[in-house]
Amino acid sequence: MRLFKSSLSHLTTVLSLFIFLNFPATSSFNLHFNLHLDSHRAPKPSLPAVLPTSLHPPLLTRGGSSNPPKSPLQTFISSRSSLQTNFPLKSLSELSLAVLLQLLAEYKIRSGLPGILLAFDYVLASVLTACAGKYYSMLRTASSSSSTWLSPLPLLPRLRLFLLTSQNLFSFGFLAGLTGYTLTTLITLFRSKILHQTISLKIVNPFHAAIYTGAFMAIVSNIRYTILQIKVEPFIEEYFSGKVMKGIIFGVRCANGFAGSWVAIWGMRYFNIQGK
Repeated sequence: MRLFKSSLSHLTTVLSLFIFLNFPATSSFNLHFNLHLDSHRAPKPSLPAVLPTSLHPPLLTRGGSSNPPKSPLQTFISSRSSLQTNFPLKSLSELSLAVLLQLLAEYKIRSGLPGILLAFDYVLASVLTACAGKYYSMLRTASSSSSTWLSPLPLLPRLRLFLLTSQNLFSFGFLAGLTGYTLTTLITLFRSKILHQTISLKIVNPFHAAIYTGAFMAIVSNIRYTILQIKVEPFIEEYFSGKVMKGIIFGVRCANGFAGSWVAIWGMRYFNIQGK
């Protein structure tokens, strides 16, 4: 019960700090850094202050009023779809691969189905965390005009941009790990205290697991997905086409996802965060 209260306390405290500190800090840093980036880019041609109304007719609904502004989620999806024409399909495939490859990695490392059933608490948390972490990593490192690897920037601004992405990935990974492994702790306590099952694996410390998950996403996932989406996939799309191109990209994504899952599980056990 003490560990349960401690886990909930950690989750509430960190979530509050994340909302209070990360979003305003990130927003102001983004504004300051975007102004810094703009100073390195070529000036855009200016447009007249007032454009002819015929070019921008008002969008009216059936009742005659203008359309409401898009939500942040709709704006984000529209911007990502404009950068990646296959964004919805890639999102679905990334989530599906995250589940399948994480289960495959768990199956391999835990020596089959009996090992997965024994460590069901860990497996559930790792699958949920992998889905959230891999999908968010894909979004944060997607190709854009200000990508670390595409921007014609000097080394120092490029490094700052990479660190900004790492900051966001660490924050999200920390929350995902804290939520997932707090759930693991609750399931383990439920099995041992309520169902009176014998649990041979140690209870995970959610705070330690959250730090590990955040650091893993900020470093390993950041580098893997940046290289994959900014360098590897455009290279494949340049030299291949059609089903061959899709097959190669699918294979590369499978290899990338499986390698990430395997390294993440191995690291959790190496640092003794999970039972060995």
